[in-house]
Amino acid sequence: MKFRRALALSLIIALLLIWILVWKDPPQSGNYSPSTAFIDATRNFHKPSTLPRAFVPGILKSSPKLHNYYINTTVSLQEVNVYIKEFHQEQRVPKNDRQKIVLCVVCCGRERINETQTALKSAILFSSSPLQLIVFTELQYFNAFINMRTAWPAETQARVTLSLQEVHYPEFVKENDWRNLFRECASLRLFLPTLLPEVESVLYIDTDVLFVSPVEAVWHNFLMMNKTQLAAVTPEHQDSSAGWYNRFAKHPYYGKLGINSGVMLMQLARMRTFGWEDHIVPLRQQYKQHIRWGDQDLINILFHFHPELVYVLDCSYNFRPDHCMYGSVCKPASKTGAKLIHASRRAAFTDKFPPFQEVYNTIAMFRLGEDTLVDGLYERTKSRLRALPAGRCSQDTSVYTRQMQLYSALN
Repeated sequence: MKFRRALALSLIIALLLIWILVWKDPPQSGNYSPSTAFIDATRNFHKPSTLPRAFVPGILKSSPKLHNYYINTTVSLQEVNVYIKEFHQEQRVPKNDRQKIVLCVVCCGRERINETQTALKSAILFSSSPLQLIVFTELQYFNAFINMRTAWPAETQARVTLSLQEVHYPEFVKENDWRNLFRECASLRLFLPTLLPEVESVLYIDTDVLFVSPVEAVWHNFLMMNKTQLAAVTPEHQDSSAGWYNRFAKHPYYGKLGINSGVMLMQLARMRTFGWEDHIVPLRQQYKQHIRWGDQDLINILFHFHPELVYVLDCSYNFRPDHCMYGSVCKPASKTGAKLIHASRRAAFTDKFPPFQEVYNTIAMFRLGEDTLVDGLYERTKSRLRALPAGRCSQDTSVYTRQMQLYSALN
């Protein structure tokens, strides 16, 4: 009996010592990396949102900013774990060896310059990897983007490259037929496989798209695609009762509700092998009487006949007014926050959807090299959103700031 009591007591003491050494005081040596910290966080995690604040895993204690963030907010430990696992994998790779991310945007018309520059600034803010920005625009607007780059701080200029390309369509199509297919020049992205022959993969965004989470997280989806998939896009709608394609389209479209092409990961090398333009160009002639949304409709038609080419992202990668104007319908964004905000319907420039306008204005005002992510971006955005009256897309303003909050805490 005495032996059993002694054995039990020894086990209790041993467990207590393990808790003190591993749980309470994780190693603080120079070898304690985010990856090992994530292992600690996973090992120590039991029930999301129910752990006492004193039980903070290694990743939090290894980062004073994140530690303070976790202690003073309602974010769950599970969210921190997921964030580290999904969005900071690149931190395990030496900066000099990180893959360059290629981001492409098409900007036609003077009225699109400011929003394009704001979209590019958001990509710079929410990235740490080498970043190549490819901007297709008209020759008379080159100086606007050259001046933008000149104003970047030296650190940004060293990491981010800017490539300006004059808008022109391939010789095998008539430019007048395609240039105004929908919004001016928007259809140009259909020809990126030809226009960017040396580029293997590119992340295309519309000019009214804003990053509020790491660009690396979006780019990482290339690794999730199988051998046949050559593009990643999000659904056009989440609710069939409000869907446009399922109710009004007079042409084929992808899946049950169609896809939105405002954010599009494009495997250009695979597109060239597939013969992308050879498939796309004839569709315009065949369906031109029924096309409403231009190039997006053509992409939907092609993917209807070739669904094996598509990798579908969830709606948090392309959060639009359609997801909140009649109540929240994008569950992933409600749960973890929007990753990219797409201010379609001119949402950044009207009073119809105030949160989109506030996020846009905050990023537009952010001063690279001067403002901080916490005070100049997250706190300012949160403050502006809290001041909004109840209205369209204002029911849950954390949708717009949750990812921003996590990123600013870790950078």
